[in-house]
Amino acid sequence: VPASPPQLKNYQKQYRGGLLVTDVRSDSPAAREGIMRGDVLLGMQIYETISIDNVNYILKNSDPAALEALKFLILRDNVRYEGELVVSRKAARNH
Repeated sequence: VPASPPQLKNYQKQYRGGLLVTDVRSDSPAAREGIMRGDVLLGMQIYETISIDNVNYILKNSDPAALEALKFLILRDNVRYEGELVVSRKAARNH
């Protein structure tokens, strides 16, 4: 779901928005990389993630090699974190 302005209060000038993580499957690449419920996904690769349409676009249009180390940027407790996760091509096509 889209993040609310208070969740981005210290970063409103840098980011136009983000997606609030509402759930993380325990066996998922996101869980293995430490993404948690309540995090705000600010971006993936070089793109912002303001809507789920942004995420779908990134997954469907990324070079397959890029999906082996998909960079992400999250906000947790007003601190930005960067990481990488592996997304299978099959999973990317299903989004």
